[in-house]
Amino acid sequence: MAKVVLVYLPVTFGKKESLGLPPLGLLYIATFLKEKGVQVKVIDACIQGHTLKELTEEILRENPDVIGFSAMTCQVRTVLEIVRELKMRKCSSKIVVGGHHVNATRQELFEFSSDIDFLFYGEGEKEFFNFVKAVDEKRSFEDVRGLIYKKDSRVIVNPPPELTQNLDELPFPDLSLVDFRRYDIYYAKSLPLTSLLASRGCPHNCIYCSASMVHGKRFRLRSPANVVDEMESNYKKHRIRQFVIKDSTFTADKAWIYDICSEIQKRKLKINWCCNTRADLLDEELLKVMKKSGCYFIAFGIESGSQKILDVLRKGITIEKIKKGISLCKKVDIGRTGTFMIGNPTETEEDAQKTLRFIKELDLDLALALVTIAYPGTAIYCWAVQEKVLSDKFWYMKENHGAFTGGWEMNGSLNMGSFPREKVMEMVKKANRSFYGRPSFVWKRVRMVRGLADIKRNFMSLKKLLWKG
Repeated sequence: MAKVVLVYLPVTFGKKESLGLPPLGLLYIATFLKEKGVQVKVIDACIQGHTLKELTEEILRENPDVIGFSAMTCQVRTVLEIVRELKMRKCSSKIVVGGHHVNATRQELFEFSSDIDFLFYGEGEKEFFNFVKAVDEKRSFEDVRGLIYKKDSRVIVNPPPELTQNLDELPFPDLSLVDFRRYDIYYAKSLPLTSLLASRGCPHNCIYCSASMVHGKRFRLRSPANVVDEMESNYKKHRIRQFVIKDSTFTADKAWIYDICSEIQKRKLKINWCCNTRADLLDEELLKVMKKSGCYFIAFGIESGSQKILDVLRKGITIEKIKKGISLCKKVDIGRTGTFMIGNPTETEEDAQKTLRFIKELDLDLALALVTIAYPGTAIYCWAVQEKVLSDKFWYMKENHGAFTGGWEMNGSLNMGSFPREKVMEMVKKANRSFYGRPSFVWKRVRMVRGLADIKRNFMSLKKLLWKG
């Protein structure tokens, strides 16, 4: 069987990330391949901090038949750099690029690189294995769903893969394929930790997100027993007690959450876990049950303190419901963080001021204000191109774009005449600095410190927020 190397790329070569989580998408594919007898290696160059030369050398040493790269929009530039370097070194491996960006843009990367052999879109576990078999058997690729390739100067886009209906069929991501002890997050309660996906699909219509392009709109759930089986397996095998549940809206099905929490308690798992959800999908009874099973922290995508902007973003939520959900978390003593976006379509400085006030009013433990970015595949991107408020339709292909290097001057931001990007950047900085610069916040964080690891996390997080840009 063909030998495969799967690579998770950094945004900038040579920059070692101090905080991060395992690349679940690649690990799902790698584990599926491994269980089918494929020799597979996963390289997380992001957490390892590889330079371009170091990563190239490590890949070439493996002498693989297939090299797969996962690329979000932020990693497109490094994809182009590494595939060019590999081809210059006479690498004969089949080079495949997949991930979120390809799902949003399909064959677009072929316009920017002749060094990429294949692109892949859709849910990848089963069809990527079919692709590897096709390479191994030297047969046609026409039956590999989700594959995009060139044939006789034409680009062939095969039909999308079928979505996995029974998620319990998929093997748990094999953490032995990465150095899982290197991962950390700024709100971790214990180490080592890992991330976990309990569902796929997103039924919501937020205009800044393209998550449903990979996993579809239909909400598919793993069984509660299967979710907790993965927790228990990692608990026993790797002594992991901290789980970061990455589902964008974890509490969308309350009965399912009750069953997961019941399963955790029935097995007497002493674990910590955190999740993401919407503030209008919580109630006090549910939060108490979640807390009892180990939930200590919830992240909310709040986005704006202006009801007008929430409606523009198609969030389907009100300011009052956000307040209620956050206050319920505080009442049952579950930590809470919120992300906010400034520079949205039709937004004015007055709308942004409402967001700045809202950030403080909500009494969050942590908060992060970001510049709104028009990512390809989103409704915001289509609007921005049509309204000509983007500096460049292909802004993400430019060298050293600040959107992903820690700066605030971002090529993918909207440059609206009534609320120019310079003012947007200024207000984002102000929002973060005013929140984290409060003496009450500093004192609160000091009281929560349990050791050197917490001090390091706090320093790294505040350095990114307050001193970059």
